[in-house]
Amino acid sequence: METTFELVARLVVALAVCGSAIFAQAQTQAPSKPAGDCAELTEVKAKLEAAEKRLNDWPNLARYRDENARVLDPAKNEQRVVFMGDSVTDMWAQPRFGGFFPGKPYIDRGISGQTTPQMLLRFRADVVALRPKWL
Repeated sequence: METTFELVARLVVALAVCGSAIFAQAQTQAPSKPAGDCAELTEVKAKLEAAEKRLNDWPNLARYRDENARVLDPAKNEQRVVFMGDSVTDMWAQPRFGGFFPGKPYIDRGISGQTTPQMLLRFRADVVALRPKWL
């Protein structure tokens, strides 16, 4: 009759041999789909790029940079208004929400999800530089 130690030793050896064989077989098999063609990889990459963009431009100064450059100085008696805020302000200019204030000299500078510190950092570029009569 074998001792408990001998039994455990045989079990360990058997597991090591079987484990090595399974590991070697797994290494020689080709992956089922290439790593670059992974849907999860594409999703993770997009999230990483969005996070990097947010870290590099936390107040989102780039959001209206091009549009601000195209805004002309206000006309002599123009009653220009700049709306600054979060998602409520961000959405009102979109036609699918009714395209509020058509033909008015109103400028939308809302950014969905923005907080007060972010808006304060972009206040000069997105409001003051546009020379509104009202904010």
